[in-house]
Formats: sequence, C-alpha cells, structure tokens
Amino acid sequence: MRFGLVSVALHTLILWPFLGFGTALLTAWVALWFGSVSAFAFYEYCHTLAHLKVPKGWFGRKITHEHLRHHFNDHESNYHVSFGMGWIDQMFGTTYDREVAQERFDPETILSMGMDPEDLRLVTARKAFGINRMPRMRREA
Repeated sequence: MRFGLVSVALHTLILWPFLGFGTALLTAWVALWFGSVSAFAFYEYCHTLAHLKVPKGWFGRKITHEHLRHHFNDHESNYHVSFGMGWIDQMFGTTYDREVAQERFDPETILSMGMDPEDLRLVTARKAFGINRMPRMRREA
C-alpha cells in the first residue's frame, strides 16, 4: 500500500507540469493499477504453468525447471517465478547454487517446503485430502 501511494505521488509530481494536477493524478493511478494487475496476472500465469502437467514449449520448460528447483531441491532459493525475474533472487541473495542446495537438502522436509511434516497445518491438510502419511523421499547420490 505504501509503495503504491509513494509511486502515485511521485509520478503525479513528475507529470503535473506537463498534464496538470488532475490528469497527472489520474494517469499515475491508472498506470499503477494496470501495471500491478498485469504483473500479477503474468506471475500467476507463470506459476500455474510451472505446476500444471501440460505440453510446454521452451518458455514453459524454462519456467518449470527453475521453479521446481525451488520446490524439490532447495526451498530457500529461486523464489521468482516469472520469466526474466531472476534478478530479484540475485538482489536478495536467494539465487540457486547447486553446492548450497546439496548442503541444505533435507529429504524429510523437502515435500513440505521446509516445514515440519507433522506441523498441524500440514496434518490437517493431509486429513482433508485423505492422505494418511507424508511420503518419504530417498536422498539421491
């Protein structure tokens, strides 16, 4: 919310001399809204594509490959999902590193995204979906 308000305020101030206050404010607000909606829609498209088992071209395979590293190899890296957004992980220090991933890999928690498999939230979800136990993964050499 703060980011949005600051963004609208700054854009309004920049556009004000060229468009007048009312038009500058409206333009900044509309741009923020459409930009946010578009970015979120693209994020959701990429995230959904990564999780669905559908035929994928090079774009879908790249998104899926990078995102599945996050889910099944190192859940403390590769938080970005959208194509071309790896710079976000670089900025926050969460870029995928094979050696670090191997050190952090925990076969007991990899299917629960690092959570304790007996966490009440996971136990409740498994019951709701009729899953009796958490599957075990073997560590691959």
